[in-house]
Formats: sequence, C-alpha cells, structure tokens
Amino acid sequence: MSQRDATPNHDTRLLLLNAAWRAALGLYHCDDRPDGDPGDARRRFLRRKPCHLLAPSECEAAWHLAVGIVQASHSFRRSRCGTLPPRASRRYELHHALALQLETDFPEATPLLVARGCQLLKSYWDR
Repeated sequence: MSQRDATPNHDTRLLLLNAAWRAALGLYHCDDRPDGDPGDARRRFLRRKPCHLLAPSECEAAWHLAVGIVQASHSFRRSRCGTLPPRASRRYELHHALALQLETDFPEATPLLVARGCQLLKSYWDR
C-alpha cells in the first residue's frame, strides 16, 4: 500500500491547506492580479510535501480554493472598504460580511480558509 492509498489524517490535510494558502498568498500579494506565473506557482505548490501524501485531485482542489479565496478577499477589500482603517464596529461588520460571502461563494471551503480570508482583510488594515 502506497502513502497515497492510506487515508490521510487531519494533520496532513491541515498542512495541505496551510501550504495552499501560503502559496496563493505569495502569488497574489496586494491585488487579485498574480505577481508571477500562476502555472509556475501551481506546479511549485504541487511539489510540496503535503501533496506527496494526498491524491493529486485533492491538492489541485486545495490550490484552486485557496487562490479563489485570496482573490475574493482582495476584491471584497477594494469594493467594500475605504483606504483608511475602519472603526472597530465597522471592522466586525466587514469581517462578518466577508465570511458570509466566502461561505456562499466557496461552499467547499473549510473554516480555516474562510478565517484566513478574513485575516487577510485585517492585515491590510493593520499595516
């Protein structure tokens, strides 16, 4: 039985989601336009260790999901947030609205990736 045939545990999936998020975030630094070649970034991601432990389709799905959430978070920030950091109560409203949008647009997303999308919004304000 190969490593890919074994049922992956929770830690392996968590490593995969974290790796996908970091790779997507590195590709889309401050906008929803890629800073590099998306195909090259995808190939580099698929060579990472968590992808060797899981099925290729699961790795591809994690990559596309993370990229979509990063793009949606940047798009939300540009369309719904001003250039100045909002008041604390408005931050909560914007985080909640983004979380609802991400859960609607990406029903297969894990709570981890939705939370990471909201953290991306917060990191923009805290610069």
